[in-house]
Amino acid sequence: MSLTGACLCVTSVRRRKVSGMAERVYVDEVFDWPGEVAPAARKHGTRWCHMWCDEGHEAELHAMAERIGLRREWFQRNRVCDHYDLTPRKRNQALLAGVKTMSFRAWLTERMKARRAAEQGNL
Repeated sequence: MSLTGACLCVTSVRRRKVSGMAERVYVDEVFDWPGEVAPAARKHGTRWCHMWCDEGHEAELHAMAERIGLRREWFQRNRVCDHYDLTPRKRNQALLAGVKTMSFRAWLTERMKARRAAEQGNL
């Protein structure tokens, strides 16, 4: 897996953010996943990123996915983080719709710190 950088081409497209939508929805950078892309998805290339949400905000995630034209059956339940995989084009659409960019690793670190703090507060 190698980082190929984000592909954000915002030229004449206007940003349309719906108030309250995507406040807890994130996308990470685009990575090249050669050999790791499912055969059915290879027609879209090997460059993908993830779109996910904070715990308890799954409705926002699904609403954003629908807004940018993703099918609900593409949602992936994962032991680390439930998410959608996005092509660079869909990532751009999500960003234009107000999704925040964040490193998945940074988000996971924040999540773990919050859990530890909550556990210590409950002792």
